Amino acid sequence: MEKDAAHGVALLRQFIAQGDVEDAVMAQYTLALCYKVGDGVEADTVQAAMWCQRAADGGDAKAIEMLPLIRTCDFCGTTPARQHCNRCRKVRYCGAACQEGHWNRATDPHKGHCRRATDGGLTTLTQAL
Repeated sequence: MEKDAAHGVALLRQFIAQGDVEDAVMAQYTLALCYKVGDGVEADTVQAAMWCQRAADGGDAKAIEMLPLIRTCDFCGTTPARQHCNRCRKVRYCGAACQEGHWNRATDPHKGHCRRATDGGLTTLTQAL
């Protein structure tokens, strides 16, 4: 992630804390997009959904439209994804079968980049085992 993008995310967070309600809602939606695509932050679909939900609750039309799409399963794309990875909490799943499928798939398996949420992302799951 680029330094300028990370700085932009920090500014969005400040704006949310200090801005008026309408501007804060717009910043929440923008922050959701940043988390969805990994712009300025590590991509995190759970955080993206949280910020999108906050913006939708504030009445942002784009967030309301995007919310069902952002809550999809990261493996199969089914809506709604009601579970998340218990280790990193950064990916969402519609069920245990998709979580296991994503963990073990041949190309770009989740186990290759899953990090524990409690250790600040410093230990990969494979190193922890």
